[in-house]
Amino acid sequence: MKSFFAKNKGLIIALAVTLLFVAGNTFALSKDYYYLLLLPLAGLCLLLFVLRFETGLMLTAMLTPLAVNMTLMPGMQLSMPVEPMMMLFSAIFFFRVLVARRYANKGADNEAAARGGGLIRHPVTILLLISLVWMVVTSCTSELPWVSFKYTLARVWFVTPFFFAAALIFKKKERIPQFFWAYGIGLIIVVLIATLKTIGNFSDLQTLHRVMKPFYNDHTAYGCAIALFLPAAFYFIFSRNTKGWMRILSFALFGLLLVGLFFSYCRAAWLSVLAAIAVYVAVKMGMKVKWMMLLFGLAVGVFFVYQSDVLYKLGKNKQDSSYDLAGQVKSISNISTDASNLERLNRWASALRMWKEKPIFGCGPGTYQFLYASYQRSYQLSTISTNAGDLGNAHSEYIGPMTEQGVPGVLLVVSLFMATFATGVRVYRTARDRGTANMALAFTLSLLTYYVHGVFNNFLDTDKLSVPFWAFTAVVVALDLRTKQENDKLKMETGEPVRRSAAAGPVALLFLLLSAGTLTAQERINPAPAWHIDLPSQFESRSQSVSSLYPYPAATAVADSGSMLVAEGMKYLGTPYRYGGKGPKTFDCAGYARFLYLKFGHTLPSYSGGQYRVGQRIKDTRQLRTGDLVFFGGRHSHSAVGHTGIVTEADTTSGRFRFIHASVGNGVIVSKSTEPYYAKRYIGACRIFNAVPKAKR
Repeated sequence: MKSFFAKNKGLIIALAVTLLFVAGNTFALSKDYYYLLLLPLAGLCLLLFVLRFETGLMLTAMLTPLAVNMTLMPGMQLSMPVEPMMMLFSAIFFFRVLVARRYANKGADNEAAARGGGLIRHPVTILLLISLVWMVVTSCTSELPWVSFKYTLARVWFVTPFFFAAALIFKKKERIPQFFWAYGIGLIIVVLIATLKTIGNFSDLQTLHRVMKPFYNDHTAYGCAIALFLPAAFYFIFSRNTKGWMRILSFALFGLLLVGLFFSYCRAAWLSVLAAIAVYVAVKMGMKVKWMMLLFGLAVGVFFVYQSDVLYKLGKNKQDSSYDLAGQVKSISNISTDASNLERLNRWASALRMWKEKPIFGCGPGTYQFLYASYQRSYQLSTISTNAGDLGNAHSEYIGPMTEQGVPGVLLVVSLFMATFATGVRVYRTARDRGTANMALAFTLSLLTYYVHGVFNNFLDTDKLSVPFWAFTAVVVALDLRTKQENDKLKMETGEPVRRSAAAGPVALLFLLLSAGTLTAQERINPAPAWHIDLPSQFESRSQSVSSLYPYPAATAVADSGSMLVAEGMKYLGTPYRYGGKGPKTFDCAGYARFLYLKFGHTLPSYSGGQYRVGQRIKDTRQLRTGDLVFFGGRHSHSAVGHTGIVTEADTTSGRFRFIHASVGNGVIVSKSTEPYYAKRYIGACRIFNAVPKAKR
C-alpha cells in the first residue's frame, strides 16, 4: 500500500483537489454563488503568466475590447475577464521586481540591467511615478478615501502590465506589432459587430450611439479607441517589415477602422484624427516641438481674450447632433441647444466650482462623479442632466484631474503628455533606422489623438482605453531607449565620448512641470561634441585658428574654394542626423555633402556610393586639401562605400586629416582620420572642384 501511494502521489493529490473543488462548487451553486467556477480559469492564467509572461500580456490585450462589465458584489464592478487578469499580472510582476529582483539588478545580465535602469530613469517614467505618488497623497486627503484608494489601485493595475512590463517587453521590437495586432483583433471584432448593427438604423441616432454595447459603454469611448489605432494602422500598411498577406491585412484593418470611426458619430474622435494629421504635416516640415506648443498656447490665449465674441457666435448655432455628416460636424460648435455639448459644459462648470474649494489637493481621485450634484446650477442643466448628478466623470482628461487632484495633478498630466510627445518626435528625428523613426512617429500621433480627445472626455479610468494608451506610451519610451542604446554603441565604436543625461532631480522636475521649454529641450539630438574646431579669422572672428588645435603641421596651401565650403559647413555643426535628411534641419552624410556643394553650384548624387564615382580620384591622402570628399565603409561592410565626409584640414606630410560630416550619433561634427572606427574603414577620396563660383545666398 505504501509503495502504491509513493508511486502515485501526484495522481492522488490531483484527485483530492478535484474532489474538493467539486464539493465546494456544489455547495456554492446551492447558494446561487457561481464565481468558484472561475477558479480553473484563474489557475490557467496564473500558470500562463508565470511561464509565458509576454504571451499573457498579449492575451490580455486581445480580450480587452471584448470584455464586459460585471457586478461581482454590491459596490464592486469589474471588466471581466481582463481586470482580474491585470491584477494577477501586476502581482506576478511586483513579485519578480521585489522578491526575485529580475527587473534590473546586479545579478542580471548587462543588457537587462540597462533596460530596467534606463526605463526607471526615463523622464516619462519619472513623471508617471510622481503622478502615482500624488494620487496616493490626494487619496489620503480625499473626501471619500475608500473610493480614491480603489481608483488609485485600479490605475496601478493598468500601468503596471501595460507600461512598466510592456516597456521592457517592447525592447524586442518585434513585440510591438504583436501587441498592436493582439488588441486590434479584438477591436475589429467589435467594429464588425457594431457596423452590422448599424445597418438599417442610419436615421436613428440614439440607436447608433448604442450599437457598440456591451463592449464599450458609449460611442465616445468606442470612437476614441478607433482614433487611437488609426495612425499606427496606417504605419503598418507602408512599413518595410510588413510584407505579403500582412500588408493586405493591414490595409483591411485600416479600412475597417475608418468605417468604424465614421459610424461612431463621435465628433471628438473626428477632430482628434484631423489634429494628428495637422501635427504630422508640421513634424514633416521640420517644425520644432516648442513652436507647436507655443502656437497651441497662443490659440488658447486668443480664445480667452476674445471669449465673449466667440461664445456669442457659438451660441447662435442651433444645429443638434445628427446622423447626417454635415449636420454632425456643424453641431460640434453648438453650445445653445445640443444636449451633449450642454451637459459637457455643465460638468466642466461644476468641476471648476469644486476645484475652487480645494485647489491644491482636490476632492480626491475618482470622487467627482459622487460629489458634483450639489455643484450644478439650474440654468446650466441640459435635457440629459440629473439632479442626483449620477452620470459619470468630469468629461475632460485635464479638468478632471485638476478637480480631483488639484493643480499639481493637472500639471503632472500635462507634463506627462508633453514629455511623451517630445520623446516620440525626438526618436523620429534621431533614430538611424528609418523603420524605428517612422514607428515612433506613428505611435506618437496615435497618442496625440487621445491628448486631443482628452479635452472633451476622459477614459483612463477604463480598461478599454487605458490598455492601448499606456502600451503605446511604453512603445515610445522603449523605442527611445533602443535608439539611445544604438547611438551610444556607435559612439563607442567610433571613439566618440558617450554622454548620458543624469536622472532628473527634484529641481529639474519642478521646472519640467512649470515650463514647456524643459520638455522641448529634449528635441536636441545630442550634447555638443567633446571637442570642436574654431574657424580661421578670415571666416569668423574667433580667438583661435584651426591649425593651432592640430598635433601635426597644417597643410601648406588650402584652396580658398575649399575653405569657403568648410566655412559654410561649420555653420551647421550640431545639426541633427536623420536618415534621408537633405537639410537644413536634418542631414544624413550624403545629404550634408550634397547640400553644401549645391550652394557652390555643383550637384552631387544623393547617396555616398554615387558621390564616390564623381570628381577627380585622390589616391594618396597626403594630396588631400580642404573641401575634398572622403569616403568610408559602412558599419557592416568595410569594403562598400557607406559614409561621406568633407576634409576640413589635412597634413601633407603624414596624410592625416580631419573631416566634417553628419554622424549618426552626434549629427554634424568634426572627426579625425586616426579614430579607430574611421581608420579601418577608409576607402578613398575625390576632388569635386579646383575653382568654385561664389556661394548662392
